[in-house]
Amino acid sequence: MILCTALISFGNALTGSIPTELGNVAYLINIELRSNQLTGTVPEFLCEFDDVDLNNNQIFGPYPSCLTAGELGTQDESNCE
Repeated sequence: MILCTALISFGNALTGSIPTELGNVAYLINIELRSNQLTGTVPEFLCEFDDVDLNNNQIFGPYPSCLTAGELGTQDESNCE
């Protein structure tokens, strides 16, 4: 079992979709994946986190209604299908 309270990764040029495996990490309550190059949609399991920061990626909607505009921040949707 993986124990973690916060996952912070910004400016690390992460690409691709948000890994679904993050939903299986025990005790993960905060997730900050801002300023990367993540694409795809926002998985529903992110609603289970206390604090989410996805600002400055290339993620497109529809977005889960549980996430606020502050958590989603600005997304570059210019290359979205």
